[in-house]
Amino acid sequence: MNRSRSLLLLGFLACVSCSYDRPGAASPAIARDAVLSPGEMVRFTNPNGSGTLRYVSAFEREAAIDGEAYEFKLIQRHEEFRHQSGLYNPGESWGALSTSDRRFSRIVAEESVIRFRSQEEARVFFNEGGAYLKWVTNGKGLVVGFMTTPGRDQANISLYRVFVNGEPLRALPNGLAYPGSLKVQP
Repeated sequence: MNRSRSLLLLGFLACVSCSYDRPGAASPAIARDAVLSPGEMVRFTNPNGSGTLRYVSAFEREAAIDGEAYEFKLIQRHEEFRHQSGLYNPGESWGALSTSDRRFSRIVAEESVIRFRSQEEARVFFNEGGAYLKWVTNGKGLVVGFMTTPGRDQANISLYRVFVNGEPLRALPNGLAYPGSLKVQP
């Protein structure tokens, strides 16, 4: 490869690695469609367990699950994905995962304000994965789904603020709500 091509490739790789929306990169101060504000915290329980999720900053979160603390960063979605335009963490990790300890190596997280046009759209959305995530709502539009998968060394947390026809979701569609609680604490 000649020198000019090498320099061009290095320049391209430098630009890609400086992306503002990947974990660990500098990021804009405002997160689009974030559910809460920095400093707020949610406590949740469902049949899969319980935990807390604290907002450290626009893109940083702290979770406590089974007495263990986890810090992770979220990425802003650039395009809508399954009614979501908020934030996510794909739970990426490098190398072998240690499943022998109690700590999860991956936190897979989603967070978004979701605006459905109909109850049917909400039903279809929450039906997918609902048997695993065990959705719980606070009756004021806030919904959480949570599960742990020790064999994959991961925990999944999905937190949404949901509107149907501009009104906060009061109850999950029939058959998709599970026992539990969801509380916001300042």
